[in-house]
Amino acid sequence: MRAIGKDLGPFDEHQKARWYQQRGVCTWHLGDEQDAAADFIRAADLSCDDDKMVAARIRGLMLLKRNDEALAASEGALRRFPESLHVWLASANAKMVCGEHFEFREVPVDMRNEADVLQIMAWSKHFRGLDKDAISLALQAIRIDSAGFFTRHASLAIVIQSVMEGGVLCFYGLLSEELKSALKEVTEAFNPRIERLWDVQAPETVASTATHLGCAYLLSNVPEEALKIAQEAKAYGIDAPGLLRVELDALDKLGKSEELLRFGNSNVSKLNGEGLVRLAQEAGNLADLALVDLCVQAGDTLTPFDPWVSDVLRAIRWMSYLRSTRKAEIIDEVKNAGLEMSNNLHLVAAGARILARTDEKDAADRLIACAKAIQNVTGLQDGELILAELYFDMKRFSEAIPHYVSFLPKGQHSELHNRLLCCYLKVGSTRKAKQLLETFPKEWIDDDDTRSLAIELGQLASDWRMLTSLADTQYKKEPHHISSWLFKFMVDVRKKSVSDLQAFLATAPMDLKGSIHQVSQLAGLELRYGLETNGMRRMYQMRRQNLENVESASALVLNIVGVSPRLPNMEEHLDIVSPGTSLGLQDDKGNSHTLTIDPAELPLLPETHEFKSASSDEAARFIGAKVGTQVEVNGPFGQTRIFIVTSISSAYRRLHDCAYLAVTNSITPASNIMSVSVPTGPDGKADFSEMLVQLQRSSAHGQAAMHQYETHSISLGFLGKLLGKNPIELLKFWPPRGPALVCCVGTLPERIAAVSLVEDLAHPFVIDSSTLAEFVFLECTAALAIFPTLYISEIARDNIYGMLEAAKHNRSVGQAFEEDGKLGFIAHTEATHEREVARLKAIIASIEQYCEVQPAYGPENPPELLLELKDLTSAEEYSTLMLASEKEAVLVTLDGHLRSWAAAVNIQGVWTQAVLMQAERSGVISKDQYAMSAARLFMAHRAFTALNSYDLLLLSMQGDSWLQFGLVKYTQHLAHPHTEFETALSVALAFIEELSAQPLTFGVIAEFLRHLVNGLLRHPECPDTTMDIIDNFLERLTKPAPNYADFYPPSANSRQRKFETQLGFLKKAAREGEAWSHEPWREREVQVRVLHGGRSPLFVNLKPQT
Repeated sequence: MRAIGKDLGPFDEHQKARWYQQRGVCTWHLGDEQDAAADFIRAADLSCDDDKMVAARIRGLMLLKRNDEALAASEGALRRFPESLHVWLASANAKMVCGEHFEFREVPVDMRNEADVLQIMAWSKHFRGLDKDAISLALQAIRIDSAGFFTRHASLAIVIQSVMEGGVLCFYGLLSEELKSALKEVTEAFNPRIERLWDVQAPETVASTATHLGCAYLLSNVPEEALKIAQEAKAYGIDAPGLLRVELDALDKLGKSEELLRFGNSNVSKLNGEGLVRLAQEAGNLADLALVDLCVQAGDTLTPFDPWVSDVLRAIRWMSYLRSTRKAEIIDEVKNAGLEMSNNLHLVAAGARILARTDEKDAADRLIACAKAIQNVTGLQDGELILAELYFDMKRFSEAIPHYVSFLPKGQHSELHNRLLCCYLKVGSTRKAKQLLETFPKEWIDDDDTRSLAIELGQLASDWRMLTSLADTQYKKEPHHISSWLFKFMVDVRKKSVSDLQAFLATAPMDLKGSIHQVSQLAGLELRYGLETNGMRRMYQMRRQNLENVESASALVLNIVGVSPRLPNMEEHLDIVSPGTSLGLQDDKGNSHTLTIDPAELPLLPETHEFKSASSDEAARFIGAKVGTQVEVNGPFGQTRIFIVTSISSAYRRLHDCAYLAVTNSITPASNIMSVSVPTGPDGKADFSEMLVQLQRSSAHGQAAMHQYETHSISLGFLGKLLGKNPIELLKFWPPRGPALVCCVGTLPERIAAVSLVEDLAHPFVIDSSTLAEFVFLECTAALAIFPTLYISEIARDNIYGMLEAAKHNRSVGQAFEEDGKLGFIAHTEATHEREVARLKAIIASIEQYCEVQPAYGPENPPELLLELKDLTSAEEYSTLMLASEKEAVLVTLDGHLRSWAAAVNIQGVWTQAVLMQAERSGVISKDQYAMSAARLFMAHRAFTALNSYDLLLLSMQGDSWLQFGLVKYTQHLAHPHTEFETALSVALAFIEELSAQPLTFGVIAEFLRHLVNGLLRHPECPDTTMDIIDNFLERLTKPAPNYADFYPPSANSRQRKFETQLGFLKKAAREGEAWSHEPWREREVQVRVLHGGRSPLFVNLKPQT
């Protein structure tokens, strides 16, 4: 331009005008608006009849910020040149600058497909906040063949600015599909970049376009292209702070940490405020504290100074140094920073995070309150994010949730959505977690973090449909980790055959990664599914790689003890030395040594003084030797040593023996196994004293746990946690003395409410596995048929299946116990194991016949107390409560304590006997079935168990042990303060009346009467008239019914004497019972025996009669 513009003499006025107009365009592109405006106006002055020059005047006035004049000039120009594209574009630009808007219908028809027209229409829509329309017009513009660089530049700017209006969301990739598509199209419009970007001679515009283009690629999650643009810009001499920020973000997204730090140190002085904040964040994450300090210094010297940037950099510095040795210094700095007076949310939130990690909890809470107040004033989206992240970092998940929800879009997925999902899981809102997961795009399953959270959710709810798809993906994504194999097996075991499971396990490589526990689990499965060689090899490798770890030793011992005794490679005596053998050696001085040669299939194990690789020189010398073979070994200084092979056994057996010694001798005890020695005493008998001591400790722990059950109303599941037992085991072995298993209190209102609930079958019911086990124990699962809808949680069903699987492989031979300082032993025979397996199969059969299995997500808004119960109950109990709350169902449980907790969260409940009563009333079970079930509940020490007279009679008929224990227990029941006296008296007398109808002697009735009176008179609410009531009852019982014999005096007298004798006999027995009631309580033997042999049992009195 300088060369051509020296001599304009040959040009006419119109040519000069065009020259100035063209020079103005070039000058404008180079960034000199004043000179450009002067050239535009001069061009118009030289040629006022050319529409291009007239349009140039309008642009010149706008560049000089004389907008009103530009608008007036545009109006006149449009009147003169109504069909001129140049005039229309300049006029439209002037209107926009002056705040006026126009619609597409105002554009002349023949101009509507012009790229520049579409571009300016897009800007108009964008300035009015109509971004969807703006983007549509901008994309139409770049699709036109005549679209040039500046059209592409404008379209890119419109799309980027529209995306950026999404605030912080865009930095997490939270863009609609429309925006993602627009970004893709507008970035592709610049390909090839050399012709369409870098060759353009407008440095400032090119720099701006390159920055926007790099940003577009970052927003589209294509950081490698963004980095290329930054590097290409350097090659073309284009420099801008925005491009530095693009390069910084691209390096971060690509994980190039070292390169990022080098770049930051080289360019910290060139970055703008936002770039410094971004660099400081990454430097802090990478622990480059020196670079953080450089960013802070650069922020303090920015021109113009930006207090917001300075405060944010200060906050980043605090958080970065909190992880350093200067932590105490930073905490003091925060305390003295006067943050409660600050209005910078970043700074206040950082201070709260730091103080929350100290003892200054109150100060941290005050800063959180300040942060909330600041956000309430500003109401900005990034403020919601700061508060959400603050609460998340402080593990105050319930408070983080509403802040995340306030700005996170539905139907999308990001790291922030993962945090919201995590919050829902942490607070127990599993249903909301599931609902959130269902809104994610289907690609979420490929995200490792989301998949991990989804697995946690599926396991919490025991949602096997979800877990099945997750297991397949997890297995494909991480095939080299044992957890993926275990997870897939856990899912497959529910639907695949044993042969399929065996085939799957057979493909598991030996080099899978995982913890000792995971390796042990996989090896255990291999041992149980017929892959003993693989399982033994895996356990051998695990133990050899962790010889100093007692956990690996206990895992090896437990796995071998817990499976079939016929394991391969466990020979105690072998004929010849080969890989996988252990040698006993004796040297020429008589010293003993052990050399163990690892199996050839495991060649890469670390060698020790004893364990050697099969390919080692030490092992090679002994390969092929037999017991008694002498082997010469070269020593130092030309010496040789002779070793004699004294024994040969399996290397696997040797490793097991060493593991056992490690468990028994370790100072650090194993958490899951204990070895107790049983030495032989001087008398040649086994000395069980050490075992007795251990059992006494266990017994004391058990008594303490039972005391907690009695006094603190803990659930059966929680009691099981304390005792290390499944609640079903507790039911099976509930002690007959001591605290009863509480099913209900037994009050009249409680019983009436239960009757109402089981009679109204319109609502669904939920049952737990323990209660199902109780119905099986009672041999009365048919009673469950009264429920039209009976749910059970997946976790409950899984619990039973797990117990069944364990029972099938149970190798225990007995259970030792201690009572009153003596050692006891319950033998576990093959019949014992078979009965246990049959019982568990019966529970599973009842689930399949009567129950609908459901995952338990709980209600959408679970009560706070329900969520807190997670820590106070077992996993199954919690899932049962969640399912009942979700289905608005009635809880069926034998656990009265659990039912009380359920009532506190508005879940109604009934217990076993209430169901049995309704089943008997409905004709689902017979009177005898109900009576036997009630008797069994009473004998099993379930409280409260209501017994009527027929129930008592049937109980007594079962045999001597039932009669002796049952009547003593019932006597105690009669005396209990919670027993309703009037009902108890009525039932007791009715029982005596039932007895009198049986073929027995009065001595039997008298014996029963003594015990019943003893119990009744001990009741604290027993009235003084009770003995009179009993006497009147006995009189009615023994008084003969009138008949014709009464008209014959001798006969009448005889009947009267008999009546008086019987009445006197029974009254005397009642008085004996009354005398017992005044003595301290003690268990008295019932002097009655039950003989079976006829159609019905016969009661025989053992007490001498008068």
